Amino acid sequence: MKPALDIDIDECISNPCVNNATCKDLINSYRCECADGYTGVHCGIGNFCASNPCKNDRRCVERSPGYRCVCQDGWRGRNCEEYISLPCDSNPCQNDGHCVTVPEGFKCVCYTGWIGIYCDKVYLGTNVEVEWQLGESITRGHWSAGRDPRLQEDCDQPDRFPFPTINDCVEPSDGGQAISNEEAHSGNFSWHFKRGYTSKLQGTPFSTGLNNWVGRTDGNYSGDADSFYASFFFKLANVRLDESKIAVVAGNPDGDARASNYLEIYADPIQGLRVRVQDSIFGRLAVVAENLDIAEWHRVEMTLHAIPGVNHDTWHYSVDQKSTFSGRGYFQTENYKNDWWYEYVNRLKFQPTHENRKRKCQGFFFDDVYYKAFNVEEESVTIEEYGTSFESYPLP
Repeated sequence: MKPALDIDIDECISNPCVNNATCKDLINSYRCECADGYTGVHCGIGNFCASNPCKNDRRCVERSPGYRCVCQDGWRGRNCEEYISLPCDSNPCQNDGHCVTVPEGFKCVCYTGWIGIYCDKVYLGTNVEVEWQLGESITRGHWSAGRDPRLQEDCDQPDRFPFPTINDCVEPSDGGQAISNEEAHSGNFSWHFKRGYTSKLQGTPFSTGLNNWVGRTDGNYSGDADSFYASFFFKLANVRLDESKIAVVAGNPDGDARASNYLEIYADPIQGLRVRVQDSIFGRLAVVAENLDIAEWHRVEMTLHAIPGVNHDTWHYSVDQKSTFSGRGYFQTENYKNDWWYEYVNRLKFQPTHENRKRKCQGFFFDDVYYKAFNVEEESVTIEEYGTSFESYPLP
């Protein structure tokens, strides 16, 4: 019998390799040499993403054949290598607004208190007081001097305004405060509060009161809402730090006393223009913001959350939407300590604390005042609000 012959069969005849791979015949075997982007025994597994072909940190997805780069907005091309301009590139949103690309172009998501396509308008709510006149006293609107008919010593200040005033003063340009056209954050007017009586109660300006009182709602307490938010803009009236100092605090429903917190704006010649608060936790004036630009307008926000329990009411402060501080209500703490009445909040009180009739103290301009009552569990629902830009007509 003749011995069997070893016959080498060409395994590549059956084309076992795929995706344009080259088949190499071996003895009783074969090997697939894969084209770029493929791996596996028969080169059937895509491996195009192994070389990281997608640029700018984009995601690579295997597909048959080849790969696909998932490009981020603003990039295009096979490998996301080509940048295209987007509407948000020019930073169209103002006042810390966030720009979002949408099919129509862009949309600005505004920071609290700003509205408009570019977040360029201050939100004053739906209850905006207008019909202010140049030179008139703040008490000629819906504001008051507490329970006094006029601001004490309003007409006894050492200098005058550059326009006729509308108040009870004998001279046509006298007064410690007036609606002014010298500066404005929005529109044409602002309120210039130079000097005035330093009363803790009556005799200084109280803003319009809300019908809904803010404070504790638990137990025997009768608050209509548990939270109060206020925002206003201020600017130093002088070109130098002149020791002007004023407290802007929450006022009570009777419009004759400081109700809860204490915030102070001080043009300190040594430490600069700064905003401080009296906090019952630390028992001292805590700095919220300092070294503020005296030539610019600055925004103050303060929020009260009335919390059940003795002395739990909390205030949150912000200056220029970045410097923040939280603490207790100083005057409300004093009410608890001395067993006085619990004071509800529904307005603002402006109390000058620099020396009265001091010529060098030029005070501050105020503009775009806004406040509202709401409940913390439904923060997006406004119960009642008030706003004014001290204008004759509504702002567009």
